[in-house]
Amino acid sequence: YYYQDLPRAVTFYEETLGLTRHLTAEHAVTFRVAEGAFLTLMDVAHSQHSAAEAKSVAVAFLTNELAGWWDYLLAAEVPIKYTYKPR
Repeated sequence: YYYQDLPRAVTFYEETLGLTRHLTAEHAVTFRVAEGAFLTLMDVAHSQHSAAEAKSVAVAFLTNELAGWWDYLLAAEVPIKYTYKPR
């Protein structure tokens, strides 16, 4: 994922989501999200991409504690695009 404000994104993934930092480079940070699975955040200013490009990637984390995460993220004032509607 490419970010205009890499330090802010790193803080969110590390402190809000609680991901474990695996590797830190000059313009990128990689988090371990599961056994053998990693998520890399990059500073868009130091990439071959533009912040204006269409976004075509999404990440999803599976959990059996969705309601708890919903409440936690709301309490942390994380902007959420869609409303959680349990069935």
